[in-house]
Amino acid sequence: MGSKLAESEWEVVSGFVSHERGLRALGDSLRLDGLSSAAAEQIVNCVLAIKKIAAGLEVTLAARAAESGSWKARGAASPEEDLARRAGTSTGEAKETLATSKKLPSQPKLANALRNGKLSQRQANEISSAAAVNPAAEGDLVETAGTADLRGLRDECRKARAAADPDPEATNRRIHASRFFRHGYDTEGAFTGSFRVAPQLGARFESLLGPFRDAAHHQARHEGRREPFEALDADALMAMAEASQQPVPSSSSARHQVHVLVDHDALVRGHTQAGETCEMSGVTVPVSVVHDILDDAFLVGLFLKGVEVAKVRRFGRRIPAAVRDALRVRDHGTCTVEGCSRNAYLEIDHKQPYAKGGPTALDNLQLLCLKHHRNKTATDRLFEPDPDPGPDPPDTG
Repeated sequence: MGSKLAESEWEVVSGFVSHERGLRALGDSLRLDGLSSAAAEQIVNCVLAIKKIAAGLEVTLAARAAESGSWKARGAASPEEDLARRAGTSTGEAKETLATSKKLPSQPKLANALRNGKLSQRQANEISSAAAVNPAAEGDLVETAGTADLRGLRDECRKARAAADPDPEATNRRIHASRFFRHGYDTEGAFTGSFRVAPQLGARFESLLGPFRDAAHHQARHEGRREPFEALDADALMAMAEASQQPVPSSSSARHQVHVLVDHDALVRGHTQAGETCEMSGVTVPVSVVHDILDDAFLVGLFLKGVEVAKVRRFGRRIPAAVRDALRVRDHGTCTVEGCSRNAYLEIDHKQPYAKGGPTALDNLQLLCLKHHRNKTATDRLFEPDPDPGPDPPDTG
């Protein structure tokens, strides 16, 4: 290998080889016996930092390395196949990494964050893909990655793509045309599946699943079971499938509820202009999609011109339905704690506790996931005696 490299290049390569061997030696010499949990925590912190630095180097160099053609000598059919085999990942992941590597020269803020070990490979791929469509969003997305979890970053990347979409109607038609539902059995015999549908159908699916999610959660809590949300979602999905065999109720409660955040002028005009919003359950959609569901859905709309629902106030603990609807639309159906993007099993919280005079008004309410709601409730109780606010109705803050 040395004969093919210039002397200066060989010095750089030798440095990486030396560090690889040193790290491998550290791993070989590590013994868990006698290692305190505090020491293990510090080592894990270092390993996570090293992992991000290594991921940044891989993304930065992958495309250039593929130009050597060495993947052919290793018997691979493509650079993606070769990278996936050596990295122990899927070909799809390797393809994304190589695509990001090729785009990095035109994405300096992302490249700098990778060199400084601030991003994971997954984060880099998400940002690069969105920035390729909307270059102006690159810096903001890099900053978002520092505070949001991966789901939150994906949401912001999706919004960045939507903001730069020259023809949202065509995009929606393309997504719908590529819809699919795939299912089968894995190696252990478990039934598995995946699907892809247009955002308006996804919003309808989530609204239909919502009551079954709530029922699964309440049942688990009643029985004292602490299970992952994914497990309870699986129970909810099966309950919804089984309910399809029952007669459909004729009451209006059977109609699905969809939350929309849209500029009034855009709704009237039929399309958005720069700076205007049209979102369904937090996902950007064409205005035509909102018009399509007006006749067959219970539409909960928060119109950005004439927000009368914001004036609804009730100095009781029970939260009016109009305020609940506006709250879910305003907070995009996700936990409002920075860096958390959980969108299932949310609870309504009074920012200023009700026991301390906090009104049941939209500007004093927020959506929190179970974990962050419990944490805030515990904190509120540390600083406030427990007065008698009266009986608690279901689903209150």
